[in-house]
Amino acid sequence: VEHFFEATRLDPKSPQNYFHLGNALLKLNRFQEAIDTYVTCTKLEKTNFGAWLNLGLSHFRNSNYEEAILSYQKARELNRNAASVWLNLGDSYLALKDLEQAEKSYRKDLELAPQDADGWANLGTAILEKGSANEAMDYLRKSVSLQPDAPKTRFEIARALHVLKRNSEAEAEYRTVLEKNPGLTIAAFNLGIVLADQGKTSEAMQAFQSVSAISDDPLAACAEVRSALLVPVIARSQDEIQSYREKVISKLNELISKKISIGDPQSHIGTPGFYLAYQGKNNRELHCLIAQTLMHAVPDLVWTAPHIQKPRPNQHRIRVAFISAHLKEHTVGRITAGLIEHLDRTRFEVWVMRPSGSSDEFSRVIDKMADVAVELPDDYRLAREVVGDKELDIIYYPDIGMEPFTYYLAFSRLAQKQFVGWGHAETTGIPNIDAYLSCRHFEPTNGQDYYSEKLIELDRINNFYDRPRDDFKTVTRSELGLSEEGRIYLCPQSAFKYHPDFDAALREILSRDQEGWVVLSEGTDPSWNELLLTRWKESIPNHSGRLKLLKRVEPDQFRGLISLADVMIDPIHFTGGHTIYMAFSVGTPVITWDGLQMSGRMTQGLYKQMGMNGPVAQSPEEFAELAVNIATNAERRRSISAEILEKSSALFCDLQAVREFENALMK
Repeated sequence: VEHFFEATRLDPKSPQNYFHLGNALLKLNRFQEAIDTYVTCTKLEKTNFGAWLNLGLSHFRNSNYEEAILSYQKARELNRNAASVWLNLGDSYLALKDLEQAEKSYRKDLELAPQDADGWANLGTAILEKGSANEAMDYLRKSVSLQPDAPKTRFEIARALHVLKRNSEAEAEYRTVLEKNPGLTIAAFNLGIVLADQGKTSEAMQAFQSVSAISDDPLAACAEVRSALLVPVIARSQDEIQSYREKVISKLNELISKKISIGDPQSHIGTPGFYLAYQGKNNRELHCLIAQTLMHAVPDLVWTAPHIQKPRPNQHRIRVAFISAHLKEHTVGRITAGLIEHLDRTRFEVWVMRPSGSSDEFSRVIDKMADVAVELPDDYRLAREVVGDKELDIIYYPDIGMEPFTYYLAFSRLAQKQFVGWGHAETTGIPNIDAYLSCRHFEPTNGQDYYSEKLIELDRINNFYDRPRDDFKTVTRSELGLSEEGRIYLCPQSAFKYHPDFDAALREILSRDQEGWVVLSEGTDPSWNELLLTRWKESIPNHSGRLKLLKRVEPDQFRGLISLADVMIDPIHFTGGHTIYMAFSVGTPVITWDGLQMSGRMTQGLYKQMGMNGPVAQSPEEFAELAVNIATNAERRRSISAEILEKSSALFCDLQAVREFENALMK
């Protein structure tokens, strides 16, 4: 730098002197000085391809991505056949999340340089960001074949495997990356996430702690929070659950007492406390503590839209927005679509909002039901400004707590009133959510004790569910790998709902019916199944061989599976939702619980709305007695099934529920 600087002083008209000086400054990461130097060079020699290219690179490394694109475009005008220009353009577009332009640029690079390992890797990254993980894997594998030891590519392969829920493979890739690059903290951090997703809680904690120990690392605080929030996906016992809950409370209070900073909670923290909902505990104070911790760590998490302070116009329809990432082919989309479609348009202007990348065929149907449909940026900070500009009167979140986008968006005050529904049957702890809309059939007498929000108990369940068609695809036991002999007690729920307290009921059923099979849905991760089978060998030692974990069936086979069951059985503490509607649509009896809180009372609530005294238990022994009695008594089963089919019309296409939902919004 000293020598080239002297050269520019001696000959200030020589573009090459500035070009070489810029190159030296760039190598020293003195990006702004390099930018200024390259600008001078290009003024002296407008056709200097290398100067425009390196000016773009300096802007890119200085995070000036739009300026980088302008410089690369100048270089491209001078030489369209230089593969490096297209590669670098792709990198800048990718940094700006302009994935379409990034993909086009990378494909042009590879057209000119088909053996460019970086081009294949970066194309794979762009395609992964677009949500096509399988396609991304093809390009990333191609890059590895050209450059086997590139840590960046193997890191992206691990990310793609995680998206594809091939977590054990992702774990192996991250460990390979860390063996060769032990200081790559993002790989250690992501390894922690993958281990946590597999239910390897103690190993995940070690991975996060290895990152949080590096105090000056940007991910250290994120790792601390992730570590603090860890709870088992599949718990071994009540004691283990309680032990982890005490650790969560202790660690969160410790974090609040010190200075921590998190820049991007949506990416780095994800949805905090999701598995708490399945522990059978009152989580109100714990969710409030989580929200308090995040507001402490993310100072701009709470934001208020400018229109909130303005006087509200007197003469206009109430503008209500339904916001969810699940307004698509999903249980939340199915139960909410009818509310959107049938709200009284003389009183309400209905908007639908969802983050980009969460659309499908059914979401387009929902969009047509609304007055206005808006695709939001997938970053909650950008999205809240878009939502805030719409001057909404009411936001209704059908669910909060199942994915990060709406969770972090909900911290901001974007409408005069902000409500949440029971798409995720759990309080939020978020101060800017005003009310939780539930139903008196779901709630115990002390229901308010479980919510940080004001609990509003409607007389009808606040959804509108289209009745499924009477015809459905039948399946046989042999097709599903089930025994042709014996009765089936079916529990087609998510594996993380199988609380240790449920084991006593399963043991009682299998003890009372020596020819019965308990059939449950296997976990979405193979390690969950291992954890469950290990637990059942201890808690149900004499009968665990008649516990069958069934692979998830295709959606068009689901009602056929349910119709095969002699009875369906609900997990304790968190009963079914969508599955119960499906069961009642084919007349299958469901044995359920009189739970302490809404999450353990939903099936009971559906029975109540139908006007039925369904089989509702208060203990494992009573639960097993009801299940075995109905399953082994063909006449009683037929009677209950006929009553369900007769009365289940009260659950479907419920316009009365829509009217009551409207009145709640009006109040």
